[in-house]
Amino acid sequence: QAKDLEGWREVVYLEPLGQPGMMVHGSIGSEKTFAGVVTSMISIFELSGFLETLELGNGARAFILHGRDRVLAHPELDHDHPGIGDGQLLPDLETFGDPILARIWHTPERIFDQVISDTNTQGHHIEGEDEGHVFLYREIFGAGEAPWYVGVYLPASETNKTYNRLVAAGAAAGGLILVAVILVFMLGRYR
Repeated sequence: QAKDLEGWREVVYLEPLGQPGMMVHGSIGSEKTFAGVVTSMISIFELSGFLETLELGNGARAFILHGRDRVLAHPELDHDHPGIGDGQLLPDLETFGDPILARIWHTPERIFDQVISDTNTQGHHIEGEDEGHVFLYREIFGAGEAPWYVGVYLPASETNKTYNRLVAAGAAAGGLILVAVILVFMLGRYR
């Protein structure tokens, strides 16, 4: 079955690249004919480099976790990271060096169900020592033994600013409608 060959594989040490990474396989052909499989390799450092190029703004950071306890990709993950080596392919979440991300699974202050309609995007708010953070992520299965958590976190104050701007815009729009209705009545009386 060609479909059984498709998809991401577990993180391994990629000899040709000399570093940990994953392979992704895709079948070539149509539904009726199988012509072969194409394979691509990507190191965890290349994936992390991609996350680093994302311009998220507002203090947001992207991440990919392998299971709930390993960092698969992060903007700060590089070749010299001390959590990789001696048989360990991925750094441990708790000792990785991102104290905010390390708190992702702590008891949430608030849980956001179905953050984006009709998706499996999850989220929650964690209070920290200095300020709270909002985590938004998707759990992806089928990419190895453990699920991947692909997401972003940002300071809760930034989400509050966005919410406050939406409320202010809604209030301004409501105010404009009220003024327009009053003007219509006033102009209607003078005709």
